[in-house]
Amino acid sequence: MAKPDKPAGIDFNLDAAIAEAASKPFTFAYKGKSWTLRPMGELDIWPLIDQIENGDLALMRATLTEAFGDQWEEFREHPMPGAGLNALFKAYQEHSDANMGESQASSS
Repeated sequence: MAKPDKPAGIDFNLDAAIAEAASKPFTFAYKGKSWTLRPMGELDIWPLIDQIENGDLALMRATLTEAFGDQWEEFREHPMPGAGLNALFKAYQEHSDANMGESQASSS
């Protein structure tokens, strides 16, 4: 894949790089319903960075809140064992890493 276009006088076109790195949403089933999380690479990073110092659980919650969007409150209505949340987050990370890897590999 071609490198992102740069306007004259610009060293790096972040808009083009973000557009090129877009990946697929993550969809999973839980409690008889299909749920969709936005691609991890498209989440607003600032609220996530703000939670790093608060630990892994705070970062996980901030990530899932961003990823679920309007579905977050509905999803939280269902009781969730810790093992389930860990499995979901791990699968979401693996899906996101795999898609980001495919995007990067195709640009070589």
